[in-house]
Amino acid sequence: MGRFALVVTGVAGLFGLVAGGISCGGGGDGKTGIKLSIDIDDAVPQATVDSIIEGEVTVMSSAVAEDKHKIAFGDKLRDRSTSFRYVDDGRFAGMEVSVKLRLLNAGGAPVFEETQTDTMTDGETIEIDYTFGGSPPVDAGVDGSMCPAPPSCVTVADKSCIDGTVVDFGTEAAVLGGGVELTVVNAASGAPIATGMVDTCGRFTTTSFTPPTAANAEVDLVLDDPTGGADQFKKTSTRFVVGRGTLAQGAKVRVLTAALDETLSVAAGFCTAPCTSASTFAGKGALALFYKINGVLTRNVRVTESATTAKPVLLTREVFYFADDAAGKQTTFSPMRMETSRSGAALAVAPAPGALLWNGTGGLPGPNLSWKERTATAPAGGIVIVDIDTVSHTCDPLAQATMGCRNQDDGCYPDSAMPADNFCTHAGSTGSPMPCTFVSDCQIGLTCIGNICRSLCRVGGGLPGCTTPNMCRAIGGSATVGACQP
Repeated sequence: MGRFALVVTGVAGLFGLVAGGISCGGGGDGKTGIKLSIDIDDAVPQATVDSIIEGEVTVMSSAVAEDKHKIAFGDKLRDRSTSFRYVDDGRFAGMEVSVKLRLLNAGGAPVFEETQTDTMTDGETIEIDYTFGGSPPVDAGVDGSMCPAPPSCVTVADKSCIDGTVVDFGTEAAVLGGGVELTVVNAASGAPIATGMVDTCGRFTTTSFTPPTAANAEVDLVLDDPTGGADQFKKTSTRFVVGRGTLAQGAKVRVLTAALDETLSVAAGFCTAPCTSASTFAGKGALALFYKINGVLTRNVRVTESATTAKPVLLTREVFYFADDAAGKQTTFSPMRMETSRSGAALAVAPAPGALLWNGTGGLPGPNLSWKERTATAPAGGIVIVDIDTVSHTCDPLAQATMGCRNQDDGCYPDSAMPADNFCTHAGSTGSPMPCTFVSDCQIGLTCIGNICRSLCRVGGGLPGCTTPNMCRAIGGSATVGACQP
């Protein structure tokens, strides 16, 4: 195993990284830990391995400020395998965290970046493995000399500009070697606004452009093969909200390879390889939805959809959830999966000629949050990528008809531990008084009490009420919300 020196940044005395597999955390000592293992595929050029001088680890959760550390590799990972441990004082105990590992060359450019998700357990050390290699190809420069000076935005007055890195849709590794064209398009009209450049290291910038005049106007950054070129990439659009006189810097823009488009389409049952161009996800036109809480991809979300004149309902046709159990990985899925994995992503065919309203249900960490709907459609011939974030939101479980939940099939449920906090999620089909495990097993207007679905009621009288012999008994000490019980 290679030797490497250690440089720690972050909160002194509380967090750290330990090299060489030394055990830290565990045994119920109030600390949490992560063992990070790195393996580099044989396909990666040795010059690229030698170019890596530093690693950067960032631990993130939706409830606690992120923690970041750097590790300096003394002898360059020459054996292509090493590990180290992250340990803290327990601030992440019991939380689901995203752990981003970046390997950097002497020029400070990332030659590898991957984010994975796991749950930190008090007194225990979890293990996360990272594998670097495969497609797309990686930078073989020893000191970053293959990469020109990174392009960056320059904007003036009321114009806008976006810069960042083009990454592979499936692995989020930088797409190197060039051969990608970038166009800025008005998301509402589809009209081109500006062009951009992508260098041989996958870094891009748009030219300064005048955004649409509407409030919260959206533009699509469209990536594709050059006209008349080989079909290496599929037309892939990423949506941004832009304002006049603003810069969006350091963005990550995904592009779908033709190879992955075919692999996913075969798994979905659309075609048998070799697929025709019209039979794949890109050929049909599809939407890739990424569900994020404070920037962290999350699991257990189901896609909802509707025409913009109605509340979204659960999408059940031609929607597929990625099986990759790590944030940032979209390489395979099971047609039987019914909600997002830790990749936080879903792929849905969007054949409607007009824009649709997209949302989500489930996967929220607590009350007073909902998924914020986005309007989008994906014309045949490409993939449109949309991030869906959360918005603060409350609902009234005693006014189900006008409760305010954003999805038509959602119910508003009380939190027995915190009776003032209610939350929206997709309602189950179990009626009263039938057995249940979770509150969302029950139909709208019911909740799960003592493993039985029971009608919600208003404490102290009024509607909704209970029928004899049941009485309205308060839930968790609430002054108003109760359940009908004997």
